[in-house]
Amino acid sequence: MAMKRIAVFLDRDGTINFDPGYLSSPRQLRIFPAARKGLKLLREKGFSLFIVTNQSGIGRGFFSRRDLDAVHKKLLGELEKDGIAIREIAFCPHHPDEGCDCRKPSPEMVHRLADKYDIDLKKSFFVGDKPLDVLTGINAGCGTVLLAEPEKLSELRRRKEWVEPDYIAEDLQRAALFITSSPQKNSGRESKTAVGIIPARYRSRRFPGKLLARLGERTVIEEVYRRASRAKLLDDLLVATSDKRIQKAVLSFGGKVVLTSSGHRSGTERVAEASRGLKTEIVINIQGDEPFIRAAMIDRLVEELLRNRRLNLVTLAKKISSPSELADPDTVKVVMNRQGFACYFSRSPIPHHPSGGRIKAFKHIGLYCYRKKFLLKFPALPRGRLEKQEKLEQLRVLENGYKIKILKTKWDTIGIDTPSDLKKARKLLSA
Repeated sequence: MAMKRIAVFLDRDGTINFDPGYLSSPRQLRIFPAARKGLKLLREKGFSLFIVTNQSGIGRGFFSRRDLDAVHKKLLGELEKDGIAIREIAFCPHHPDEGCDCRKPSPEMVHRLADKYDIDLKKSFFVGDKPLDVLTGINAGCGTVLLAEPEKLSELRRRKEWVEPDYIAEDLQRAALFITSSPQKNSGRESKTAVGIIPARYRSRRFPGKLLARLGERTVIEEVYRRASRAKLLDDLLVATSDKRIQKAVLSFGGKVVLTSSGHRSGTERVAEASRGLKTEIVINIQGDEPFIRAAMIDRLVEELLRNRRLNLVTLAKKISSPSELADPDTVKVVMNRQGFACYFSRSPIPHHPSGGRIKAFKHIGLYCYRKKFLLKFPALPRGRLEKQEKLEQLRVLENGYKIKILKTKWDTIGIDTPSDLKKARKLLSA
């Protein structure tokens, strides 16, 4: 029995080409450069491509079918120059008031194409720039990707017709990277269990550009990404950034990246934004400047959150072995109660240790595993006095009455905050 095709169904205006409002002439056609790149990647990966578009301009009398044919001829010809073949363009010519059965968000046009070309809809995607397109994909039984710039997302979400897609991308090129990264895993309406997100900003106060600094053959961010990708319980891994340089670097080594707002005060807020467009139960915030992270650390956190459904947030701590580490304000200390929940985090040596006494303290490892519902609440929680004084955002959780479960680990990580940290990391990596 022959295998069914996997397809990507695409809206036209605003997705592939600039939308002038009722495109009626080939002279008005302007294809987005990112759309050309995205469509080319999809074709190279073997996806069948179809355009599904509402063209009520015909029913309204703004242009004729002959005009539409001329536009589509020009569109197909332009894409063919880049080696992009669109199998078919399906369109609804009717006025919205006609009550036809083909106008999006009806799945009729998608179902007709699926029957004609023997397409597996559960493994296929619908991509568009409006909630209407997301709803069409859902109605057809496809995975869905919404194209939206980060600054326009808030406005879109306030609309009554908002529907949550499987993924949100800034343009068709980024959508294609998401779709082609793991078609079997990411397609359809199936939810993921756990997604890792690495928040990455370029302008670090003490060491700008540190994530793009080289550690041997790889940059810091690539080393973190490749180590985290070995985690067995991660269904997906993304870098969240607002910087084009980091975006370009991640794409160059084959990683997945999502652009976020540049106005975030913390990495957690950036991770929260990046997670909104993902259907997942668990989100792991992975520090982008800690290249010695172990996949087993990530898996252990995910296991704990899966095992105990009452937990909202789990993180790690390692026993401190030296007085210098205990006294270092850059080493965050944590104290726990008998049930393993955090009592307090501090840059000061806690608990108090008499001079010469045996050290019984723990260093907090900044790897956070969230229940997604709780993560989305986090940015709205008020910042308290302790968080401001210690400059530790995890204290926001405790100050607002929530719990943080601490798991002890034997493994340590090394954060790269300064050029001297980078030199130490290079020595450790080479050893």
